[in-house]
Amino acid sequence: MQSLRPVERSGTAQGSPLSPLLFSLVLEPFAIAIRQSSTIQGTVIGTTMHKILLYTDDILLTLTDTSNSIPELISCVKEFGQISGYKVHFTKSEIMPLGFTYLGVKITPKISQHYAENVNPMIKHIKARMVGLKRLPISFLGRINLIKMIILPKIIYPLSMLFISLKRNNIKNINKALSDFISAGRKPKIKLDVLQLPKEQGGWGLPNITNYITAMQARIISIWIMKSFDQHALLIKILRPVKKLHESGFCTIGS
Repeated sequence: MQSLRPVERSGTAQGSPLSPLLFSLVLEPFAIAIRQSSTIQGTVIGTTMHKILLYTDDILLTLTDTSNSIPELISCVKEFGQISGYKVHFTKSEIMPLGFTYLGVKITPKISQHYAENVNPMIKHIKARMVGLKRLPISFLGRINLIKMIILPKIIYPLSMLFISLKRNNIKNINKALSDFISAGRKPKIKLDVLQLPKEQGGWGLPNITNYITAMQARIISIWIMKSFDQHALLIKILRPVKKLHESGFCTIGS
């Protein structure tokens, strides 16, 4: 009968794609303990209580009833640290009231303020960025690639984090700025609708902002739907590619 002792020496090669997956698996029991604690109270939206958000090694907690929640949280952190060796630097941790910026997104006290505080500055920034880039000696195709690599991610990121859409007049203004950037400030020779067609249809594959936003929102909704599926089947689906990475030699276990 095999020993039930934990693996004493193990690791992954530097740069291994398995490393972040292993880190997430190790950290998940801590997240589960917080979610299941009846003493630690989070923010209720609809019928669901949200307590913890994980992004790589960054942890954000949305707590209420702080007089009871925080002492229990600290106890949970210390207990998990004794078991796993994972420690939280309390001197580097902050208690932040609403109105702070997290991962580039401003978290406002009211949901109605999200658009004005995040989207309007974003539009102003990308329009100013395109004015600066417009002066550079970049080819026609190079300008389209710059939109794909630099401009589009700056538009999609805050919208995906806040799950909001652009207003029609904002889309119109962005499209106008894109057209002006592509034509280097001269009168456009090709309509934006044509540029947004696939190359197979005579276009240049310029991203359609509206379609990208719709696709982004559909992806988020699909994730919400997936959460209602059988969790065991979902875990198997997640771990299957991990097993393939291990078999391919990306993971090395200490000898």
